[in-house]
Amino acid sequence: MVASFRKTQIVADINQTNQIIERLSREIRQADSIHTISSTNLKLNTTDTVGNPTTVTFTLSGTNLELRENDVLIGNLNPTTVAITALSFTQITNTHSTAVKITMTVQSNRYGSTRTANFYDTLVLRGSY
Repeated sequence: MVASFRKTQIVADINQTNQIIERLSREIRQADSIHTISSTNLKLNTTDTVGNPTTVTFTLSGTNLELRENDVLIGNLNPTTVAITALSFTQITNTHSTAVKITMTVQSNRYGSTRTANFYDTLVLRGSY
């Protein structure tokens, strides 16, 4: 019974990564353009609800994915029970649009048990088409 509960918690940790992917997806889709991009850092040009220009930045810092708005740290997107062990942002550009490909590996470590999962997504920026 205890082993089953522990496995369920580990699976729940990994499933929380879907919320991270959703936040990344929403911010990328709503962005006007890419300000800067590297393998572990993505800074997007966007606008706030009033129409003022802002930036949103995602940075891998150790095993945490940090979110910054206008260069002010908002916090980590991953919970303490989930480590981001690999992250890659890749810009894809053609004559009609710009997209960002995300590759992310996450790991949950609980009760001496480890589980790893890979996540992939490619998103087109709204301001690019």
